[in-house]
Amino acid sequence: MGYLGFALIILSMVYSLRKRRWLLRGGGMTGWLWLHHVAGFVGGLLALGHTLGNLRGLGVWLAVALVVVLATSGLSLIEARVTAPVRRAVAEVGRRRAARDALDRSYRELLAKGTAWTYEGHDIYARLTAEIEAVKKAEAEAEHLHKSSPKLHWWLPVHIGATSAMFGIVAVHIWAKLALGGVGL
Repeated sequence: MGYLGFALIILSMVYSLRKRRWLLRGGGMTGWLWLHHVAGFVGGLLALGHTLGNLRGLGVWLAVALVVVLATSGLSLIEARVTAPVRRAVAEVGRRRAARDALDRSYRELLAKGTAWTYEGHDIYARLTAEIEAVKKAEAEAEHLHKSSPKLHWWLPVHIGATSAMFGIVAVHIWAKLALGGVGL
């Protein structure tokens, strides 16, 4: 269980390499994130099962680190679901601003030509005025959603810290097994 769990955890770390484009460039990030979650979770459960057979010494600390890593993994999914409305609202603000800017450019062109007083000019001006109000409303909605959404940004540093601790403990565990002839810590 220990070998397979460790191998799956290492496989889950490939996502970090892909995310930063260090070694890997192919595939969509959604698939890599799915691999990270599944391999990390299953590998963590296997490593935890391996550790529970030896809850003394480093085994206790490894179990604690694994539980923290696994618990904070679920928070990433919750955070993605909680922040989705905020991301959609921010995208709507961007779309509204682009529409406003296009109308503004059109109206300024008519002003430069001296034809802003025509039917077309009045129509663009009315649409521009409505779009300015729509931008203000969309910005207020995005700001409200941002302020009212739960702040779960703390989970990632905890997840990375616990993962780093887990790797340190596993490294000492593997070294002890190899250096001390099969006697673990």
